[in-house]
Amino acid sequence: MGYSGRLNKKSQVDMEVNKHELINNTLAILGEALDRDLVWEALQMPGSGVAKINSRSIPAGHESLALVGDRIASLIMAVDSLLEGSGNGMTTTIQQNYQNNDKLAAICDEADLTACINRNPTHEGDLGGRTKKATVKALIGAAYLTDNDTEMAKKVMKKLGVLKWEPVVTVAESDVVAGAD
Repeated sequence: MGYSGRLNKKSQVDMEVNKHELINNTLAILGEALDRDLVWEALQMPGSGVAKINSRSIPAGHESLALVGDRIASLIMAVDSLLEGSGNGMTTTIQQNYQNNDKLAAICDEADLTACINRNPTHEGDLGGRTKKATVKALIGAAYLTDNDTEMAKKVMKKLGVLKWEPVVTVAESDVVAGAD
């Protein structure tokens, strides 16, 4: 085995150690026993160099898992609104706040999940909001797929503060009653 072969083997060992460290740190943050392979997928920034996890191809990193997480999060919010007796308009407002708000990127930073993301080796500087949002959504997806049940996803959403959004209420002048105190 030549010198480059040893470097390659050392790189593989380093990557495996890094992988386990990132997964363990993420699981400690979330406080839940999620499927480790799904967590590893959720941490993959597109272009990270991880093309497969087990036999499943992930050419776009965590993007497919983020799509699942996005749908599950919307479902959980809609069901919670229904069970709480919120009107359809309130459900729509909550989901729009979730979709359009940079809160998910902030949640990723505040929970220290940003440090757990397996980056694209060519990426320099800070990670963008899109990658951070997708990571949070992918972790929600990983939580759902761990048990194929929304309860684990809901626990992760609560732990991260995704379910704490307050609706944005705006009052138009026509809604104000003249002379009312």
